[in-house]
Amino acid sequence: MTNHPGSTIRDRSDRVLTADDVEAIAAGALQALATNFARHDLNALLDSFSDTPTATYAGSELHEAATGPAQLHALLDAVLSRDATYQFTFHTVRAHPIGPTIWILADGTGHEVTPGNDTQFFPYRICGLLTPEHHVWRWALLTGAEPTNPA
Repeated sequence: MTNHPGSTIRDRSDRVLTADDVEAIAAGALQALATNFARHDLNALLDSFSDTPTATYAGSELHEAATGPAQLHALLDAVLSRDATYQFTFHTVRAHPIGPTIWILADGTGHEVTPGNDTQFFPYRICGLLTPEHHVWRWALLTGAEPTNPA
């Protein structure tokens, strides 16, 4: 990860965050996201999003898009109510500060596990924007995609 001139970000104590700080923030946000999906922890997932009415999540399926707390609650509740459990691991993470936020692009593997323990693996990509809010980093925008190879 490279910290470019003009792309510095400060924490609440007005300390300039280093590239290592940004990397750790991104890793923590992605790990929490993966853990909360795997545990079907709706409240923790909702708490990871900004309180703003523009906080947005878009999943990899066409109909999976929600903006604002009420829509986020409805969509994430529907996703977590499925019989399957979703797990994610990320092997390539790009994270950089821009203004007071951090953007993330992470590539990895999704795992869909059914109640019968059948597991399907698929490529998965997360793109998002973290914003400092209530002394923690929260998702202002989060999208998930299942990238495919060209035909």
